[in-house]
Amino acid sequence: MTPKLSWTDQCNRLYSKANQQLGMVKRNAFFVVDVRKRRALYISLIRSQFEHCSIIWRPTGISLIQKLESVQKRALKWILNEENLSYSSWLNYISKCKNLDLLPLSSRFELNDLLFLHKVIHELIPAQLPTYLTFFEGQTRLRRSHLDSLSLVCSIIPNRQLMCLQPVFSSELTVCGTDFLMKSEILNVIRASRLVSEPTFGKICCPL
Repeated sequence: MTPKLSWTDQCNRLYSKANQQLGMVKRNAFFVVDVRKRRALYISLIRSQFEHCSIIWRPTGISLIQKLESVQKRALKWILNEENLSYSSWLNYISKCKNLDLLPLSSRFELNDLLFLHKVIHELIPAQLPTYLTFFEGQTRLRRSHLDSLSLVCSIIPNRQLMCLQPVFSSELTVCGTDFLMKSEILNVIRASRLVSEPTFGKICCPL
């Protein structure tokens, strides 16, 4: 992490390391032709690089996510023996992920975040929710918010949204959740009910 609280350098290092691992696997496992065995090699040696503590450093910018996603695209080409084909189309890439029962890395990061939150809420790990996250108590008629007792609301308002709404709401912006006439974007809502059901991806149940 840089002094500006950026994880870009971490993402770049992982990108380089994963590329090196993928090249090593291709050179040394050239005799492996079975798709399932190649998939297992990718999950254990390459994708595991992106799994470690991803809830802390995971990228949120589109460019970094696409950069890491490109590693998985090259790995899928190797697994399926389609290195001469292009996976530039997102729909084509999603289709290949489904064929191998894998999630795109961006969805995998989100799944890891939700699993971590599930463990925190149900006290499965020695960690607690921060004080600015609370379960919603009350009623709202806003269709866009969809708040209920299983929703988490955040009492922190991002600075840029606070500046945009300052002329409209003035003093009501001090506490998030006291006035639900605010735009729902300023509420960091996480549907805890999604954590109870099994995660699915298309027709895949609990993909790796």
